Amino acid sequence: MKFSWGTGVTLTMMAFIALMAGFMIKAIQEQEQLVAEDYYAQELRYQERLDKLQHAGTDRVAFQVEGDSLLIAFQGDAPARATLRLQRPSDERADRAYEVLCRADGRCAVPVNDLLRGMYKAELEWTGPSGTGLVEERIVVP
Repeated sequence: MKFSWGTGVTLTMMAFIALMAGFMIKAIQEQEQLVAEDYYAQELRYQERLDKLQHAGTDRVAFQVEGDSLLIAFQGDAPARATLRLQRPSDERADRAYEVLCRADGRCAVPVNDLLRGMYKAELEWTGPSGTGLVEERIVVP
């Protein structure tokens, strides 16, 4: 059997088609996870979020993990109400939300003994005498 340029082109095209079919099968099998189910609605509220981040400032809240607790310290006025959301980037089943009660001196404690060890994105939103604020920070649970 003689190997001509037509046979080479045909084999190259068949290999290309097989490669593309393999990529398509792999892409169909890949699971797609969204960060949030209502991300369109969250996008519409994004400017409110930016305003809260700007109002909070950079040094208003300090986070520290000690033992089985996440300590949160507010500088200035203590908030009347605060919500803490902990999101684990590698596993959405480990996400948690807490209502935070603070003492009059602006210190709060949240138990983290039920959390998996690793990195979390902490998002603290509060309402207080000086308005609303939002702080985002990365924490590591040892």
